[in-house]
Amino acid sequence: GIDENQYKEEVKKISSNYVGSYSANKNIRFYPEKCLLPEESLDIYQKYGGERVDAYEFEFFKQAATFYLTVTQRASMRELAPEFLDLIKAHLNKSLQACKWLITQFSNNDILIENLFQCAIGDMRKLTVGLLYCAMIRLYEDEKDLLDKYWQHKEGLKDSYNGSYLGNFINLVISNFRIARIYSELNTQYFQLLSRFASLGKEARLYLLKAKIVGRILNYYMQDSSPYQEYFHDYSDLSYEENMTPELGLPLKLENVKLSLWEDLFLRKRDLQIAEAAQDYTFLFETLSWCIRSCEFNSGDSQTFVDDLRYTSLDKRELELLKLDEKDITGLIDSCSSKLAIKHLGSILLHFCVENIEFDTMLRMALLTCINDKQLDEIRPYFLIFKRYLFIQDDNTEVRVIEGIREYFNVLRNNVKYTSFMAKFTTYLVKLCNIHRGVAEFMASCPEEWDWVIEWIRKTPVPTKNGQQFKNHTKEIATSHYKINKLEDVKAGKIVTFEDEYDSDDDMYTHKFYNEEKLDYKPTGQNWLSAEVIKSVDEMIHIQYFVYSQQKSHWLAVDSEDIAPHMAMQSRHDIKTIEKDRLEIEKQYRKNAQQHEESAGHHGMSESDRYSAEVNDGESVSD
Repeated sequence: GIDENQYKEEVKKISSNYVGSYSANKNIRFYPEKCLLPEESLDIYQKYGGERVDAYEFEFFKQAATFYLTVTQRASMRELAPEFLDLIKAHLNKSLQACKWLITQFSNNDILIENLFQCAIGDMRKLTVGLLYCAMIRLYEDEKDLLDKYWQHKEGLKDSYNGSYLGNFINLVISNFRIARIYSELNTQYFQLLSRFASLGKEARLYLLKAKIVGRILNYYMQDSSPYQEYFHDYSDLSYEENMTPELGLPLKLENVKLSLWEDLFLRKRDLQIAEAAQDYTFLFETLSWCIRSCEFNSGDSQTFVDDLRYTSLDKRELELLKLDEKDITGLIDSCSSKLAIKHLGSILLHFCVENIEFDTMLRMALLTCINDKQLDEIRPYFLIFKRYLFIQDDNTEVRVIEGIREYFNVLRNNVKYTSFMAKFTTYLVKLCNIHRGVAEFMASCPEEWDWVIEWIRKTPVPTKNGQQFKNHTKEIATSHYKINKLEDVKAGKIVTFEDEYDSDDDMYTHKFYNEEKLDYKPTGQNWLSAEVIKSVDEMIHIQYFVYSQQKSHWLAVDSEDIAPHMAMQSRHDIKTIEKDRLEIEKQYRKNAQQHEESAGHHGMSESDRYSAEVNDGESVSD
């Protein structure tokens, strides 16, 4: 727990930086609503008697949590936030009373809006969700059997609140969908909180399903194109008791602040930008994925289910919104802005394919049509879902692989004149051969349908582009060698797959990080290297690594695409094989340059010197 000495030491360190006018004035810009610190938050020193610290432990916790939420997370200097979170979470993990207190503090619309919508600093919103998630995990084990009683007793009761702190809190959270629309740019963590609740277990998902969360989310996503706006914005079935006097103190309302004309114009412009900005749908799709994969739409068993709930009582309006055509599928995929979003949306679409030949065929055609027609930088989401589509295990698996790969061959033929597209498509084909034995075996059975691809790769030179680093050029040559060798092996029936290797399209979002854990990390412009976790705070990790013997550190969100389990990427067979070949190619270039230099007897900078300058300084090789 938090002992008195630890608490006082943290307070002393933080108060010297933040407390007073600096926090109240300097940091006011970090919150759109100009939420001033409540006066009581500055009165942090209290005298305690000589009794045992345990008698005051809960009070210490409340004071530390209040100080963090009202001072530390609003400050421009936030280095001490992880230390505070460690202390707070240590107490949450062992104290049910503390978890109930924290959830009760956030069972207030103003505090929820301030922390999840109005805070413009994404990292701080993530840390807040992590704090609430910690409390929800502890509460869930105590209250999960209470959650469904809310719906069992709903009929005929004027007020059916059943004493579940979590149920009460989630009802309040769901009732803020209208507010989420106002803060489109800043509402990512609102949906992350819902997805974290959905991940707790099937009782949590059943609660959300009965709260019509599927329809409410789809209604939100579709905006004015949904015919059920009024229906899904009716929250009368979600009764809750709002905590009107939270101990955190209520934020200062904007209407109570006197603004100049310029300030008013600035805030209006800012609010419009926030409302109209592009939205990150990652956690919206994750929440949907958790809940939809608890539902049964067609008979049959599948690995796409997340539990044994098999819910079949979705509202008829929800079922109507779930009817998708090819245009809907394309629009959904185009709205994905991250690998994690693609993963969650893909899991929804694949769940609909189970024992549903009509939707299965429509999805396959939509994916391959877009792979064929989209621009080069727009193809990746469609291939990631297509790859997972081929892995669905049901009675249609073999047909799915054969028809899917044959249609993919047609995509290759359609793009044979476009070098950049073919380079990407052949990379995807080789990847499928590496990770899916069924794909490799089918290709081995019909080499006449695709062996022209090998000759295309062999005869198509790797271009040397202006602005392209020499290292990248040699890597492309080595990659072409790898593709040819792999496809030649498949053609000859030498099938070796690597299903157990870490897939670069996977993520570590659900991984439980710990301090001093080793990871693979890919800094911008660098190869994968080893890193170490310095601090883990649920939604964020602080890592340390070395680049050219220089120590560096960086904060990352746990859903980052640049991290992987330790040695998972560094030891991948394809990466190692290509890198080994690349070094051999560079060695040969160096040898050829040296021979040319000696035979020509050049004066001034030699060819080998020029090569060294290009590699060391990162300059490009000209045509």
